[in-house]
Amino acid sequence: GGDPSQAPAAAALRQFLTGRGVLDDVQAMLDIGYQYWTLERRLINDWKQPIGDAAHEDALLRCACLASSIKSFDYSVLALLVASLTGRTVSKEMMLFLGACFQLVEIEDDLKDYEKDVEKGAFNIYAAFVRRYGEAAPDRLRVWIAEREKYYLEKRAVLTDEQLNFHVARNEAQGGAG
Repeated sequence: GGDPSQAPAAAALRQFLTGRGVLDDVQAMLDIGYQYWTLERRLINDWKQPIGDAAHEDALLRCACLASSIKSFDYSVLALLVASLTGRTVSKEMMLFLGACFQLVEIEDDLKDYEKDVEKGAFNIYAAFVRRYGEAAPDRLRVWIAEREKYYLEKRAVLTDEQLNFHVARNEAQGGAG
């Protein structure tokens, strides 16, 4: 409960990162993570309540979509940390592209883990669509995913060949998605 940015673990993390001179490089992304955790807890709590009117449910879905877009903040933190600790920089364009990649992977995970997440009461973007749209959820979700894929393609289009080749080579070496 409470503000995750004020938790003892957050203070310990800030101290650790400060000691290595990298807190400033990742603080904005950590703040996004605290926003995600706050949204996640709010949504999980709200989803325990009976379904409300359309305006309320639309607001919850907007929050869930925002949460989905920032759910992988931890991967962004890691990318920034590795870059900082190795004396490299990561362009804003690359971070936006990686964020789009990470979100698509999270959506895939939520689709695979839907039943398990619902059973546990965990955040799941598909569950948010099911709550709001019922039987129409698959069609509504397909439209939303298509928008996310379009955003991914837009972010990919502005990368240099060197950036894109690095990303593809890294994913192939790791057997990862993307």
